[in-house]
Order: sequence, then structure tokens, then C-alpha cells
Amino acid sequence: MVHVHVAGLVQHAHLQLNVTALILETTLKKGSLTIFKGAKNMSYGYHLSKIYMNNLTQFPMRISSTIYNFLEQKVDNRNLLDLCCGTGHLAYYFLKKGYHVTGIDLSKYMLSHAKNINTNYIRAGKATFIHGDVTNFSLANRYSIILSTYDSLNHLDNFTLLSDTFKNAYSHLDENGYFIFDLNTKQGLSKPNGGLLSEDENHFNMAQSFYDSTWNKAYCRYYGFIKEPSTEHYFKYDETISNTIFSLSEVERSLYQTGFTSVYFATLRDLDRKIENPESKDRVFAIVRK
Repeated sequence: MVHVHVAGLVQHAHLQLNVTALILETTLKKGSLTIFKGAKNMSYGYHLSKIYMNNLTQFPMRISSTIYNFLEQKVDNRNLLDLCCGTGHLAYYFLKKGYHVTGIDLSKYMLSHAKNINTNYIRAGKATFIHGDVTNFSLANRYSIILSTYDSLNHLDNFTLLSDTFKNAYSHLDENGYFIFDLNTKQGLSKPNGGLLSEDENHFNMAQSFYDSTWNKAYCRYYGFIKEPSTEHYFKYDETISNTIFSLSEVERSLYQTGFTSVYFATLRDLDRKIENPESKDRVFAIVRK
């Protein structure tokens, strides 16, 4: 634990950003992946879940209405499974629209946020959140819709785990049901970015991402300080998550081999329209039917 004033960190952190980038990039090139490579199935830790809750929920809230509108006239059964449900914001949107939602996530910290914002729906028996692994789970119910958003499946460590997730989704999906997920592409993940994520008197958060062509992975490091409740002390956190770059042609082939009957890639702007060169986009949505 350190005692420090956040305002005094800002200028220093900006000066350190390029140095941090060089150190991390050099470490990756040397192959010292044990520092940055997480478990086979990536799980958000306590501090990163708080950063996500405070700064990174805009995307799931933004895409929820688009996915809902796309599906509204396509399915009758309002029963949804949310894989890697995170903080439960997408689930919350569909619950408000009358769906029954089951969410699964490997991070107990993310699930804690999901349960908090969906407490009333849990009490009403309309929402269930499960601490589990999307590559290996078995539920009694079947679902007309299975979603996995915010490039959650990029966090899987290899293609075998991704294929296992496809098999689990297939076995839990109704006939003619929809499985929709998004992936960051190589084009999207190979772009370096980072900087000041957010700051105020209670926290100071930085993010820095790197692409490692040797291992075909991208890494994003989140670090900074969070003020402890009711004190003047700040706790330093430093967490790095990895993203695996999957070939979209291999993804499509694996989905068909699993048994799905229809697969195409689209952008959020128009989920009904197949794009001919999905690798040219930074992020794509896979629209899959059983």
C-alpha cells in the first residue's frame, strides 16, 4: 500500500508511458510470457473488475439495443444465455425487455457486479448468474439465443478452447436458435494504443496494449491507483490480460464442423448483412444458427 496524492501522479505517469511500453514490448519479444500470460481461460481480477465497472461498460450497453432489434422478429422464445456475462449490463437490457437470462463468467468479481445490478430480476426468478467456465459447462435448460460479447472469446488461450466453447454453445442452443459473438481481428488487435483511461480524486487508471506477432497475441496492461474507502490511502494495481488472434476462416470452419447450419460475419452497423472480407475490420460479429 502506498500513500500518495493522485494529482501528483498524472504528469509522472505520462512521462513513464513510453518507457513502460518499451519494457513490456521488449519482455514479450524475449519470450518471457509467464509474467503476462494468464490462465487458460482469462478471468478478471478484483481491481480490473472495478475499473471495468467504472470505465468500460459503455460498449455492452451500446450494442444491447442493436442485437435486441436484430433478434426481435427472429425468435419466439425469450430465453437467453450470456457467455462471459461480465458485469451483467447486456443481461440487464434483455431482462428489461422481458427475457429470462442466464449468465456465466469465470470471474467471481465480475459476477458480483452482475448480481448487484440485476438483484430484482434474480429475486423474481428471471435471472441466474453462474460462476463457471464457458469451455466446459452443462445446464439443464436450452436457449433460443446465446450471446458472448465485448470480444470475450478472444481471451481464450488457444483454438481448442474456442472450439470447446462452440460445442458447448451448440449443445445448449434450441433448434434454429441464434449464437452471436464478436471477435477482435488481427487488424484490430495489432494496433498499439493506450494512455490515460480515467482519473479523478479517487482513482488514476492507465492502459497500454501491445501486439506480439511471434505468439499471435495481443496484451493489454491496466495499472494505476485506487483510493481505499474512507481513507486517504491509494492501492496500486497492475493487471494484464491477453487476447488471442483467431483466423476467421478457421472460426467459420470450426462452427460448421460443430454442426451449425449457417455462419456469417457482420459489423454492428448492419447485423443482417454479410461482409465479404471480415479480416479487414477491427471487430466482427459472428451470426450463427443451429
